[in-house]
Amino acid sequence: MKDTVLKVNLADPDYLMAESISVSHSREDESLLEKARWFHGLSLEQRMEIFCEMSELILATRPELVRNKPHAEPVPGRVQVLEET
Repeated sequence: MKDTVLKVNLADPDYLMAESISVSHSREDESLLEKARWFHGLSLEQRMEIFCEMSELILATRPELVRNKPHAEPVPGRVQVLEET
């Protein structure tokens, strides 16, 4: 059974009524361009939610990434670090 890729024209209100709709679960159909288009279509809130979820996943699997880095020093005038007091 061969997977096919669904190309949808969201401007067409009848796109859901098409008879030949199928879904592909193949990673080969997920090009970087298609992923970028999908991500670009998200709202800022949705993008931030994905960013936070990915950050939490990364830090849960690699907690050593948040250790204090004694060799790191702030660069005056380049980056402003805000801290909650």
